[in-house]
Order: sequence, then C-alpha cells, then structure tokens
Amino acid sequence: MILKIKKYHILLLSIAFSIAFIVLYFQIFSTNYSGAIRKFNNAFVQQEKNLDNVLRYRSEELRYGQLKEQWNKVEKRKGINIHAYHKDSLVFWNTNQLPILRFADIHFPSEGIIHLQNGWYYAKLIDAGDYKICGSFLVKHDYSLKNKDLNNDFADALKLPFESSISLEEEEAMNIYDKKKHFVFSVTPSSEQTPTKEESVVLLISLLIAIAFWLYWLAEKRKKIKGKNQWLIPVAVILFRLLSLQF
Repeated sequence: MILKIKKYHILLLSIAFSIAFIVLYFQIFSTNYSGAIRKFNNAFVQQEKNLDNVLRYRSEELRYGQLKEQWNKVEKRKGINIHAYHKDSLVFWNTNQLPILRFADIHFPSEGIIHLQNGWYYAKLIDAGDYKICGSFLVKHDYSLKNKDLNNDFADALKLPFESSISLEEEEAMNIYDKKKHFVFSVTPSSEQTPTKEESVVLLISLLIAIAFWLYWLAEKRKKIKGKNQWLIPVAVILFRLLSLQF
C-alpha cells in the first residue's frame, strides 16, 4: 500500500492541490450568502442590545443627576454614539463622526435606520424627564468620495465577507431584522465581487502549486509516452496556462 502511494504521490498531490484550489475558488466566489447574512443579523441584534443597555443606564442617570463626562469613555469603547437634548437643544454629544450639526436638512434625532452624509446608522430615542437621548451606532460607511482612507465598509462589529450595499426595500433572503423581528433594512450584494488581498494570494499560491505538480508529473510521464501520444504534453501545458490566466 505504501509503495503504491509512493509511486503515485506526485499525481495524488496534483489532484489534492487542484481540489483545494477549486474548493477555495467556489468558496470565495460563492453566491450563497445565507450563512453570512444570518451571522450579520445576530451581530446587529447584539449591537442593538448594547445600545438599549446604554440608553437605559444613561436615562436613569439623567433622571437623578446631571450629564457626566465619563459618558465619553464608556460609549466610545462600545461603538455607541450619544446625543443628549434638553428641550430640543443639543447639550451633549460624545462623537463628531455624525454630521448632524452642519446640515439643517437632516432629520435627527430620529429612530430606525438613518442615512447621513457619511454612512448608515441605526438609532433609538429615550426620554428622561426634560431630556431626550438619542443613541446610535454605525452600520456602514457611505462616503461620496472613496480613497485609501475613505472606504465604504461595514462597521467592524458588522462585517460581511462580500461587497454589498444597504437597501430599504425588503428582499426575502437578505432582510435584516431587529430583536423584535421587525424589518430594518436589506443587504444587496454587488454584482461583481472582488476577493480580498489575502484571498487572492491564497488562490494564486494554491493554483501555482497545483500547476507545478501537474507539470512535474507530466514531465515524468513524457519519458514513458512514445510516438503519436506525445502531442498530449504540449496540449496539457497550454491548458494549464489558460487556467492560470482565467483564475
């Protein structure tokens, strides 16, 4: 058994790396997003629960005291944005990331999914006496310009393994729901998916290794192939070259 494996080990390695490349390719470019959407929705609900906890705690503080500077530290670590209003006047905020101060046409504070100038946010409101607190968290960046510093990515806590955009239209397979199972938004995958740098490197390496083993195996076989069948060798090389260009 061991002798047979040793005899055909180059062929077996060629097949193994070819299968590995094919599996990786279809995994990276898969259009089955159900698993990723499910994980995304779970992460969204968890972030919503974090937001609810922060709002509940902060509203209780305001009912019995004043605004406290430590709000800045706690909410920034959780990725929660806080804007506190007293009789419709903004009296506290812990971030300048939301462009709500310079644009009068933005309806803020409000609840639900909100599209601001620099991204999509999910927000909730809670009353605390004369105060109104708006808590929010980033869902996805959406800049009008795009460069190496400005990428329209989802928030770190809400990553998706494929390129997509946010839509307010319901799409059965791509809907995102809040913790009460109410529709919030849907995710629309881009028509063209670009692999990440890491994925591209892994694909290229697996393909090159597979081709190298196949060429080595063919070179060994060439010594045993005689006569008319020798045309198979250059044809195989050309096919491998076309495969490398395709992928």
